[in-house]
Amino acid sequence: MIRLYTPAVLIVIIGLLHTSVTAQKLASTASLITGHIPHDKLTGMKARTQTLVHLVHNYLTSENGETPSPLWHGEYLAGRSSSGSLLRFGAQCSFYSPDNKVDKKAELLLVANDLSPLLGHFTVNGNEYGTIRASMSHRNGCLYFEQPRPRAAETSGVPVTETRDQADGPATAFWLIPADSSRLPFVPLTRREFLLELRKQLINDTNHIAAEWREKVTVRPVAEQEAEKQGQLLHLKALYSGADLEARTSIYLRNFITDEAYLQKHIHLAMALQLNALHFIDTLLLADPAELSRPAFISTETTEADPALSFRGFADNLPGALLLVRHNPTAFDPRLPEDKPQFLLLGWRFDPSAPFAASLDQQLHDNLDSRELQDWVGK
Repeated sequence: MIRLYTPAVLIVIIGLLHTSVTAQKLASTASLITGHIPHDKLTGMKARTQTLVHLVHNYLTSENGETPSPLWHGEYLAGRSSSGSLLRFGAQCSFYSPDNKVDKKAELLLVANDLSPLLGHFTVNGNEYGTIRASMSHRNGCLYFEQPRPRAAETSGVPVTETRDQADGPATAFWLIPADSSRLPFVPLTRREFLLELRKQLINDTNHIAAEWREKVTVRPVAEQEAEKQGQLLHLKALYSGADLEARTSIYLRNFITDEAYLQKHIHLAMALQLNALHFIDTLLLADPAELSRPAFISTETTEADPALSFRGFADNLPGALLLVRHNPTAFDPRLPEDKPQFLLLGWRFDPSAPFAASLDQQLHDNLDSRELQDWVGK
């Protein structure tokens, strides 16, 4: 089972929180701290995390009080979140097969002040945006994201060449619980905003192409070009006469092109793809304002390497479509301490073919209480 979240910078692990199956009591081993977080802030973050773990653990406890082989650990990042001012912290729990203690069948992620486990990245015109590759709905009283389920071979890195007739990889979902449900930590990019970014990129690309050709082609003064032209005509007169001269002169004048015209011709040819894409973008920008204000969903065929040329239209109803989003600075209260949770992301990944993991999934979906979690975020 692949991990939901692997922090890339300064991690503070507060030890392993082992769950006693019989007593349902959570205990932690000695903390391992890497990086620097002030002691008072670390103490507060640790206390909040332990409270959160106990809350969520109850959602996964069966009627007989058992939770199969869970292994908890806390994760704290000294680096700030995308808001630029909040400390990121949380916990992760792995659930192993009852018959094989090394075979991970489910994984739960709890992370405060950080959307990165949910988001991908997409760059347009030098500006980086987040992407959400999941269907969005409301569940358990909060925003719910369900990601497309892959083939099992894809998650292990094995190339899949056969037809995708059945998704049999792990199932992944996220719940987003903000302090204020009316202020989400992200804002969808509108169609108009995305198209304008593509247009700016295309204009920059055409300017770059034109500059490159102007570096390669020398445009001589008009008088010099005219002198060369007249010299060629005199040369033809010296070699030919009559109808032969008239025909050759006509051919020469028909094919004659000034340096500037030659340069413009090749610039136009070199930027033909960009000009066609620009025409397509401008046509889409003529749509009704209400249409342009809709969220921008793009297909996976729109590549980050060249989004303007690979864009073929919006992909709202296509499987695996990506929703483009940007950070919402108004979602955060700057008056609050940096170690206080301002939103919670709960991630869940499990193997549906494992009966006990499927049972945990059902318990989590049935029992998750977003109001209880929102109270935790607000404290």
